[in-house]
Amino acid sequence: MIEPHPDLVPFSFTSKEFDNLNELAELSLLVRISSGSNGTRYGTFCFNEDLLLTHKGLSGPTVLQVSNYWAEVSKKDRQTLKVFITNWSVKPAGTLGWKKQK
Repeated sequence: MIEPHPDLVPFSFTSKEFDNLNELAELSLLVRISSGSNGTRYGTFCFNEDLLLTHKGLSGPTVLQVSNYWAEVSKKDRQTLKVFITNWSVKPAGTLGWKKQK
């Protein structure tokens, strides 16, 4: 018998870990997330879907899918994710429909 475990669940963070990210809550992005165990399975499971930033953590189709393969993440990895999301910046290549709106 296989021991059951939760799946299709969002990832939550403590309020301290998610400081300064509340302003991004309700933002949805198309992302690629990989999950697996260190070693042979690491990165085996990849999902290209929407990620939703919430007031408490991460959700959306890709997070719910990758949660099936979730293993506890170290404090260092959580901090790395926080730094990445906090410092994320984009430069648009242009606009869609701007000239038609004039």
